[in-house]
Amino acid sequence: MNRKLFLKNGGLLVAILIMFFAGCKDDENEVEPILGLGESSYQFTNSGGEYALAIFANVNWTLTKEGDWFTLDAMSGSGNRVVKVEAKANEGGTREGTITVVADGMESQKITISQGAVEDAVLRELGKDAYELKPEGGIMKLSVETTVDYTLEMSDWVEAAGTYALTKSEITLHIEPNLWGEKRSCKVVLRAKETGEAVKTISLVQGSMAWDLPEDVELNKFGEERTIAVGVPEGWTWSIKDLFKGAEDEKWCHFTVTDDGLKIVADRNISMEEREVSVLVTLDKTGMSKMLTFKQAARQAIAIESDGWNTSGDVPVCSIDCIAFDQMIEILSDELDGWEYTVTGKPDDWTVTSSTEGIRVVGTDRVESGSEVIQMEINVMMKDKSSSLKLLLKQKPYHAPTLLVLNYLGGVESPEVIVAPEGGTQTRYVKFDLGDRIELVCESEMEAWTHISMINERSISIQTDALEEGAESRKGVVTVNLMRGDKVVATTEMTVKQGAEEPYIRLMDTEESLKYRDGDKYNIPFQNLSFNIKVEANVDWEITNTGEKNTQYTCEKIDNSTIKVSLTTSRGPTMPDLVFDVHTKGQTNSDPLNKKIIIKGRN
Repeated sequence: MNRKLFLKNGGLLVAILIMFFAGCKDDENEVEPILGLGESSYQFTNSGGEYALAIFANVNWTLTKEGDWFTLDAMSGSGNRVVKVEAKANEGGTREGTITVVADGMESQKITISQGAVEDAVLRELGKDAYELKPEGGIMKLSVETTVDYTLEMSDWVEAAGTYALTKSEITLHIEPNLWGEKRSCKVVLRAKETGEAVKTISLVQGSMAWDLPEDVELNKFGEERTIAVGVPEGWTWSIKDLFKGAEDEKWCHFTVTDDGLKIVADRNISMEEREVSVLVTLDKTGMSKMLTFKQAARQAIAIESDGWNTSGDVPVCSIDCIAFDQMIEILSDELDGWEYTVTGKPDDWTVTSSTEGIRVVGTDRVESGSEVIQMEINVMMKDKSSSLKLLLKQKPYHAPTLLVLNYLGGVESPEVIVAPEGGTQTRYVKFDLGDRIELVCESEMEAWTHISMINERSISIQTDALEEGAESRKGVVTVNLMRGDKVVATTEMTVKQGAEEPYIRLMDTEESLKYRDGDKYNIPFQNLSFNIKVEANVDWEITNTGEKNTQYTCEKIDNSTIKVSLTTSRGPTMPDLVFDVHTKGQTNSDPLNKKIIIKGRN
């Protein structure tokens, strides 16, 4: 039978064995040789220790060992004896050794010595590997068995208390309530203190006790009845406390707890002031509460929809252009039929009607001779005389509609389109007011070689076919009409020329260059930037920097149709206007075709 004996018990065991063998002697005649060991194997824990090896003999004996990780306090002796075997802590894997006792003329005896690896340390929680926790938290106890010192790791919503003793101990975990909107989980890790190795992991999953409740609720000023859902964890109950401070007969909002939530019955607000009231909603058994506030807008006696109205003065004013109009003034009131109105100064050609939605005013076009502002006053009042509102409508004097053909967005007027003999596509832009849309009328003989269409409501595409070799130059006229309904309110012409023509250079702004256009100059901010200016020309051209020079700015020809303006550094010194001349190649700025690009100076 194998036994595991510790040194503190070895003396008693040997004494018993010696007494046993002493009683086994024969008479004083011949003595039988004896040699033996108390057990055939012994295992140390990974932390090491001492072991008492009992040798039973009546002869001289010698010990030998295999293994340098343990020591013996005697290597030879005579008769019965206890030899102390000592092993240090194991910092590696499992290891083994042997101790052999021998005597002359006798069969040797052997004991196997082994020691567990460091990872074989006993450290375990005497329970499950995973636990489901209650949302409200509380206390949880863990029983732990261990043969090594250890530490605990866990989330900040779990705190541990208790003893960290070898052998068996009890750990108390304090679990905080989970007030978040979702369940949460954490790992409790038992880690061997000496090696840092995680030798036991326990999973904790906690449900959520978060509850869904809005903070503020807007109530209809006309009064209403509805139910607010109160979402609490399953199985939990809640209650309310009405925080209204007034007398019972002054209550205007009444609350009832139902299975569906918080039922609200709000009276109509007949006062001219906003009001509010709060309730305290408490999650029973926890004492946790949330404030829920109900707000009700004041009675709105009378008002208008403010879009299109200037309300900065005492009297709201709506200014209408000189063209025909149909204006709906939406009247806002607590009583759909609780208001009335009067009109002062109505023009003869205006009509005024009312409905439950408001007041509709329809006016006609101003005649060309009209030079004064026409205005009409509308006075709206509550029938109970509680409030009133004065309104003023103004129609502007007549002015001729604007209709311009531009070479680019915001650029100069350019009703003439010069096309190279090989044809191509160009774009023109239309600036207009007092109209709805543009219509194009092309001369019939142009339709064979010119294709003109609207890209959008303000962009015209002009595409021309190539001029046949030897053919004479050609031109045509496109009429641009500004329409309002079926009526032409303004017209202009755009001429398209292809073939022989006078030399020209034209500069055209782009969308990027327009950002910096300031009159006839470009006002460039103090930052690195660049933009392009388009060029139309039928001559070879170049750029010259005349007058003041500044190396921070460049104005360079990219190709025959593009100029690039660049600022290559940030804030610089004071400078006057920078002038770049675009002219026929080989000429100077006195060239009659010369065009200027001016960059505004700075202080």
